[in-house]
Amino acid sequence: MKVRIVGERVTLRSVVEQDCKAIYEYRKDASTNRYQGWIPESEQEVIYKLCGVIDKASPTPSWSQVVICLGGGEIIGDIGYAIDGDSCELGCTLAVAHHGNGYAVTGLRLLIDHLQKNYEIVTFTASIDPRNAAAARLLCLLGFDHVSMTRQAYKIRNEWVDDAVYNLSIP
Repeated sequence: MKVRIVGERVTLRSVVEQDCKAIYEYRKDASTNRYQGWIPESEQEVIYKLCGVIDKASPTPSWSQVVICLGGGEIIGDIGYAIDGDSCELGCTLAVAHHGNGYAVTGLRLLIDHLQKNYEIVTFTASIDPRNAAAARLLCLLGFDHVSMTRQAYKIRNEWVDDAVYNLSIP
């Protein structure tokens, strides 16, 4: 079943191949996305990377992806999520032109509510580079708690980076 969640400020919907150009445009910004694990080098790379999540029948333990759209349909970001039993890991990327407007908070709240109600998810996690203060603020605004820190957890673009894990438990 395709995802389509309509909110007052944004709509979330499943990724389709035609979205890949717009996704590439904001994800290729290496400066803004320096804490992201993936910065595509081409639109073709976006198509290849997302081909496993396009047109999924339902969420599975592998990653699924939705785009964040404004009222007129403009794609301004995306949210990746991976469901595993009653838990879900989340990740979000937003075009720099739309930072600071509450769109990421709104989109993530819509998705969290949807997954909690429809898939009985009770725990959400997010893993970020601790230098990404904006992502940490976003997660705290959503009610996530910082639960762990691993030093030099993984290598991204030839640099060992730390990993901060945040958790949101739904009663």
